[in-house]
Amino acid sequence: MLKRFLLLVVAGLAHGGFQLRPKYLREVEKKHGRVALVALPTLAALSATGHVPATSWLASQPTDLQAIFFSSAAVVEAGATLPRFKERLELRDGVEPGRFFDLGPGSPELNKLEDAGGRVAMGATVAWMLTDLLV
Repeated sequence: MLKRFLLLVVAGLAHGGFQLRPKYLREVEKKHGRVALVALPTLAALSATGHVPATSWLASQPTDLQAIFFSSAAVVEAGATLPRFKERLELRDGVEPGRFFDLGPGSPELNKLEDAGGRVAMGATVAWMLTDLLV
């Protein structure tokens, strides 16, 4: 299934079906940074409680539990994310990347701090997972 999805993405990019626009890439970066900001302390907490390596412990959970968790996460993500897009991975007009709620004017300094923290967390999470796989 993943192979088929990747082929569709490559075919869409090659034939101009959709283009990865800066607003879309910014939206994806914000989302993945936030996920990594949650994943990194989760891996640390699991390791601190004796579940080493943490990624193997997570993967060893019962299949039905994993299916429920990932299905629920997919429904929540689809409900929150898909209405923000038009066709061809393009954000709707007036949608600011990474901003889901109107909480008033945002602070540029806080936004830069979140971006930097998210980028560090993404790198650290990938490094942690690779270390768990290779060691």
